[in-house]
Amino acid sequence: MTKEKELALFNEQVDELIRTNYILANTKIINVLKSIAVSETMQAILKSGLEGYNYAKAKRKHLITSVYHGENRGEFILPETPQEIFTFVFCLLMDFQSNTMPLNAFLSKYFYENGSTHESYTLFINNVIRPFKKSVQILMQSAIDGNLKDPKVQEQQLMKIVRLVEDKEKARQEVVEKDFDYGVYSPENFVSRVISFLAEDKDKIKSYEKMDSTNRQEIMLIVSMFIRALKSEDKEAIKYSYLTYKYMSLYNKKLGLNLSKIEKLLKEEGVLQ
Repeated sequence: MTKEKELALFNEQVDELIRTNYILANTKIINVLKSIAVSETMQAILKSGLEGYNYAKAKRKHLITSVYHGENRGEFILPETPQEIFTFVFCLLMDFQSNTMPLNAFLSKYFYENGSTHESYTLFINNVIRPFKKSVQILMQSAIDGNLKDPKVQEQQLMKIVRLVEDKEKARQEVVEKDFDYGVYSPENFVSRVISFLAEDKDKIKSYEKMDSTNRQEIMLIVSMFIRALKSEDKEAIKYSYLTYKYMSLYNKKLGLNLSKIEKLLKEEGVLQ
């Protein structure tokens, strides 16, 4: 695989992580790590960065206790150079993937935002993943240009590479946004698609005449709980609510609810196995 193809694959997987929501983040993180694993160039860059690297010390430097909120809240301090950013964030992603440091715990401590998982995840993407992506692009472009092994690359040359990366990324994103059919499918509208199916279910339940009011209320409550779980982006809550919805749908087959469509979506997105 050429360096250009290695970078293209990495960009594709990181963009999916950026576009997705918290529920599916762990699956997308694994895909990002796989794109690094199959890249000989990134592996070489990473090996160089990890030589003599003290991850525990780096965490004390870049994951600090919040001055304003005490021990329960922290602050993320971005490393200074592209190599340091690549190395540190790679180690973080490995921690998330192995559950050594669960992503939800990391977000709650270092990117807490009004108790909203969605807003915390957005902060994480903007402050960690986007700089990580740009750093890898800079390092890879330097490798493509043949400058990576020279430790004395002048600041002017580095800035030239940064500008080149930014121009290439801008052009690439314009193509991606043009070709990406959000009406057909995108990770970020997965939740809204499931909710739209549930909204159809509510209409079916309301219009079904052969049902007493108590049973109707109970079924509507199950659907509403499923919708709330989806909006919370709590994966375990979604699984539990789905199972309740599933058994209710199977018991009330006469309603013709969207069970199969919803189950298909959940499996495609990795929420269900």
